Amino acid sequence: MSFCKFKISNIFLFLMFILMAGCLSIALKQDFIWDLINYHYYNAWAFVHHRLGYDIAPAFVNTYFNPLIELPYYFMIQYWNEIPDLIMFCQGTWFGILMFIFYKICLFYFDTSKECLSFVLTLLLAATGFATFSQIGTSTNEIQVSVLILWGFYLILKHLDDIKRTKIVWVTSGLLMGLALGLKPTVIPYCIAMGISLIIFMKPLNVSIKEISIFALSGLIGYLLINGWWMWQLYEHFDNPFFPFLNKIFKSEYFDDMNFSDRRYIDIVWWKKLILPYLFAFHQKRRVVGETVFFDFRFALVYTIILFQIAYYIIKNHKMTLDRRYLLA
Repeated sequence: MSFCKFKISNIFLFLMFILMAGCLSIALKQDFIWDLINYHYYNAWAFVHHRLGYDIAPAFVNTYFNPLIELPYYFMIQYWNEIPDLIMFCQGTWFGILMFIFYKICLFYFDTSKECLSFVLTLLLAATGFATFSQIGTSTNEIQVSVLILWGFYLILKHLDDIKRTKIVWVTSGLLMGLALGLKPTVIPYCIAMGISLIIFMKPLNVSIKEISIFALSGLIGYLLINGWWMWQLYEHFDNPFFPFLNKIFKSEYFDDMNFSDRRYIDIVWWKKLILPYLFAFHQKRRVVGETVFFDFRFALVYTIILFQIAYYIIKNHKMTLDRRYLLA
């Protein structure tokens, strides 16, 4: 009986997160972005109409991203264009799924009967992050792949203390992260961070090399399942499976002999890099992150706390050193 109640509770909460996120997306209506106009809709349309060998980079390098992730939004526009609120609702549900997974992760660390306020504040802190909040209901697909990444992370956390942990946990988690990477390469830092973390904390987490290898191999399989066919398409057309990227290696004649990267928001003077958290905290005339206006005070808050902690540690150690010298004297 308790098991049934537990399952119903989870289902109810999941639906509540979905409903709230969908309604929030309708209220925000914030998908008027450059990338939608530039390539999100075009890439799906070009895939459906087999334009890869005909159109010449109409969206520049973005033309050659894996189009599969763009298809759901494209087909919603095709069939529900007269009901925009329905499209916005469906797009927003991904945020609800993301927050539900985060909610499940938080349950590992909070005793909700004693730390209810901290628990709720943590959920709000995650939900209101500017990079996430500003993409609710949009076509950027960042939240969609974040769902896969966080889901994979949740599975590992859930089974870390499970003595009877099975291979399926590592296979599923690896597949989810590989699928996310294949759909949107920008998630690669999280995949690498997960792999490195498992290696560094292998002993404390009681994780074996075999399990890490299964995780990595499953990630590669997931990546190839979702992106391998597209890599083959690019190789057949342009002699570069990652075209137009990494072209200094593959040397396709259809692009410059260079490894392309967008450095508009990277090449800044060194001293500005030191104060980036404070630049994030205020509206800037010159955008420092991307095409959209970005501001988030939380980075500055955490950065300040860290600086104070470092200063406190240095002063405390210095005082202890002086006290020892005084005693020895």
